[in-house]
Amino acid sequence: VVGHASGAHRAVEKHASELKAQLLRPAVALYAAGFVVWVCVGLLVARSRPTGSKVRGLLLGATAGSLAGCMLFVTVVSRYVRHTIQYQDTELWQDWFPYFMIFGAVFMGLSNIRIM
Repeated sequence: VVGHASGAHRAVEKHASELKAQLLRPAVALYAAGFVVWVCVGLLVARSRPTGSKVRGLLLGATAGSLAGCMLFVTVVSRYVRHTIQYQDTELWQDWFPYFMIFGAVFMGLSNIRIM
């Protein structure tokens, strides 16, 4: 309803080299810190509840869903790969940032296995 009322939105395609600057802004760091706090609190409270508790089940599901839904890392890596293939440009891979994004994508995927 809100999306319909506010009109159509189009996704703005960022150039791969712009992603690093966009993701290293203070607002993104604040979001990341909040995300980490949410996951930690969710897991700590879930661990304090007995097996079979509805609260524990809800928190484990919400935490696992949050981790699984965090597609930021995979999206950034796919943009870097697409840029490399499209422009035959490997210069982006000489920085630490794409490797950190690959680590994040793998970490999010593997950390979810234990929770789910």
